[in-house]
Amino acid sequence: QLSLLYWRSGRADQSLQVAKKAWSLANQDDCSPDELKAKLLKHLAVLAEQAGRLDECEQYLNSGIDLIESSAQLGKHCSIYGDVLLVKVLLLAEQGRLKEAEELYPRAIQIVELNRGASHPRVQEVLSLFEDFQSHKIETEPKSQVQTDLERAQERSRHGII
Repeated sequence: QLSLLYWRSGRADQSLQVAKKAWSLANQDDCSPDELKAKLLKHLAVLAEQAGRLDECEQYLNSGIDLIESSAQLGKHCSIYGDVLLVKVLLLAEQGRLKEAEELYPRAIQIVELNRGASHPRVQEVLSLFEDFQSHKIETEPKSQVQTDLERAQERSRHGII
């Protein structure tokens, strides 16, 4: 909670430090559920992205994906997996790695829809945020337009999926 307060007040670096401490504590405890660890890694990734640390963000996302894929507690169809994949889609697009983002997006949205249902407000929001990926318009738009669309998507989505 403290990490979110720092983040909302524009102090991404402080928020990131608090979240790192939470991750360290959870990671040291063998009884910490894998879902908690995956959520913390996703949170760390979002905070790192907000602080402009894109390489660090990608490391957290990749760690989260690895944790989920190797977990005996979680499956490849769990809600947090879809959320982590969607954050990675946004990061890849932000970095101009649009082909990779387009390849990952269908799997990510499929998992999110599976867990929340197609009519869930978050699913509808995510579909709206990434409608360019579905229509394949993103390949033909100038990079500056893609960046503008991503910035708008980030401003509209402050609930944790992105």
